[in-house]
Amino acid sequence: MAIGFPPKYSEGISLNRLPASHFLFLARETANRLGLRSIAINDGSLVARTNNDELSHNAEISATPDFDAAFITSESLGNEMFDLDRNRKNVRKFIEMYEVVRREFLAQDIDALLHEPQVEVEVEKPAEDDVAVVSGEIEMKHPSLNHNFLGFFTFYKGYIVTPSLIYLNIAVYLIMIGFGVDFLDPGAETILKWGGDLRELTIGENQWWRIISSSFLHYGLLHLLLNMVALGYIGSMLEPILGKARFAGLYLLCAAASGVASVWWYVGTASAGASGAIFGMFGVFLALLTTNLVRKEFRKNVLPGLLIYVVLNLLSGLKGQTDNAAHIGGLLFGILCGFAILPSFSRPNVSLPKYISLTALGVFLGIVSFGMSKTVSDDTILFNQKLGEFITHERLALEVLSTAYVEKHQALKEIRDRSDYYWDENLAITEQMDDMELPEPYYERIKMMREYVQLRLENNDLLYKMIDEENVKYKSKIEENTREINEMVSHFGR
Repeated sequence: MAIGFPPKYSEGISLNRLPASHFLFLARETANRLGLRSIAINDGSLVARTNNDELSHNAEISATPDFDAAFITSESLGNEMFDLDRNRKNVRKFIEMYEVVRREFLAQDIDALLHEPQVEVEVEKPAEDDVAVVSGEIEMKHPSLNHNFLGFFTFYKGYIVTPSLIYLNIAVYLIMIGFGVDFLDPGAETILKWGGDLRELTIGENQWWRIISSSFLHYGLLHLLLNMVALGYIGSMLEPILGKARFAGLYLLCAAASGVASVWWYVGTASAGASGAIFGMFGVFLALLTTNLVRKEFRKNVLPGLLIYVVLNLLSGLKGQTDNAAHIGGLLFGILCGFAILPSFSRPNVSLPKYISLTALGVFLGIVSFGMSKTVSDDTILFNQKLGEFITHERLALEVLSTAYVEKHQALKEIRDRSDYYWDENLAITEQMDDMELPEPYYERIKMMREYVQLRLENNDLLYKMIDEENVKYKSKIEENTREINEMVSHFGR
């Protein structure tokens, strides 16, 4: 099975000293017998396309001679990520038919046949995007953007909102870089300043706008690129079906739903990224694909790859450092949205049902969000506030270690009077947290925070002795503790 953007498969065959012109003649005859379309010879290669239904798997087949070999390649024309072995089957079918043709023409004078006029097959131009409901099924004509990766970033008729969202996300990222934000790892504190999602602020301070703003922020370049490719992938399939207004409305609703799920589930975690909204749009598409509204052939070709993509991404989120609550929340709400908008397709030329369904979904999300916020106890909000104090103390305590001191006594004084002071304050915060009424998972985190502070205090003692005694014998223990501290920090996801 080939995987990629787009998937493709290639296989070589021996020409057995057959001239390139003879091979191309036989390849053209092979393409004709297989019923391929748009057959042409360009730059010494034969290029053709499979002739399946528009909503079925189609591929570009190329046959290229290279010295005493030829390479047969099948490359998907749609926007699938997994070809389910179709490209390999295309190549094998072509090679098998080629062998039949080669045996038939082996004794003939191919040179004479090459001088006969060839019938040129007119290359079919892709039809304009269109969405219609015919006999209860969605008819969707795919634009040429689906045929290449760069098409995800190009505006076409029927494909306006998705590239607009992509460029808006990129613009926000570039603006952040322009203000000096680290382009690879901006950090949680920076993300929060720019509008990241955090329970303490979103619910505790009633800053609900963060559930939307956070979906346009990303933790570095790789995070942004992966999300934009995924957005282009789902948008290129779904926007032509939904139309601009419905796609934009559902995207924002799914972004909000994923943000609510994140702050309801996570404690002290600054969430950001478009993936929750993207998972929501996958949910919308999955819902549509389970109904008879989408043609059976299209469902058959797209649904398996879509399910594999969603499952793999959810499983990868189990390893940590991923906001799976946003992913699952967005996905489930998206599925709900997909079924909720089905009635509006029965009258595609009337806008009112479309806007009524979007409004109803927005009201429903608002009610659910209000209810979920009320399940968060006051102690949970207080916990987040104390966690903010903990992070501030941590930063002040660590400043001592990053400062160069000329006098030994000054360094020793800073360790005892400043760094130790803030770590002791954090130790007191963990004791206050223990007295709160919190869900069980919180206490495991508090325990780790206490162990983290104790390791920091132990390292301060060792560093103090190493400086005071001018003896490096404490260095190995400091390094051992530091490795353990780094593992804890990684687990915290901060």
